[in-house]
Amino acid sequence: TSQDENSLRDLLIDKSLDTALVSYAKMASENGCDGLVCSPNDIKIIRPHISKEILYVTPGVRLRDDKVSDQKRVCTPEEAITNGSSVIVIGRSIISSNDRIEILKKVYKEVEKGLERK
Repeated sequence: TSQDENSLRDLLIDKSLDTALVSYAKMASENGCDGLVCSPNDIKIIRPHISKEILYVTPGVRLRDDKVSDQKRVCTPEEAITNGSSVIVIGRSIISSNDRIEILKKVYKEVEKGLERK
């Protein structure tokens, strides 16, 4: 979730981000991986190219008003679930809060909304 087109060029990868995502996801799937770690936004790009059911673990999940920090491709919990995340990873939204219980309640509500939209 911290990579973008510019960082791919820095790594000497001359493909677009979408092309690289699909290529790596296919390799992982074809070689027996049961899951992928990717941005929630990437699922829509990857899923049509993967033939089997695969687990999508998605970091970079933030509440709408949270700072993006070093992440470049983030989503809300609702968006992540709607996009097909199997497991959402939320760290900073919770850890940086003075009221973690309240934040967890907000996350729960967003996950419920995402499941309703799915």
